[in-house]
Amino acid sequence: MNGEKLMQARMANVYRLADGGYQAMAAMEQFLQGSGVPQHILELVRLRTGQINGCGTCVDLHSSPPDGSPARQAKP
Repeated sequence: MNGEKLMQARMANVYRLADGGYQAMAAMEQFLQGSGVPQHILELVRLRTGQINGCGTCVDLHSSPPDGSPARQAKP
């Protein structure tokens, strides 16, 4: 792949490995829904968090629009 590095998942199954952490994340999500932060900003934060954590599932989940249509590329 021309020297490109592929993202490697650091956790095989976050729900099994870190159940308490997942529960805390779910509580934080509930708080954020009432925080007034715009949804598109929250999605960008979720996407970046998935990238930092090396979670391909999270990146896939948060890189496409909620209606299931393909993500649009920004115009140059």
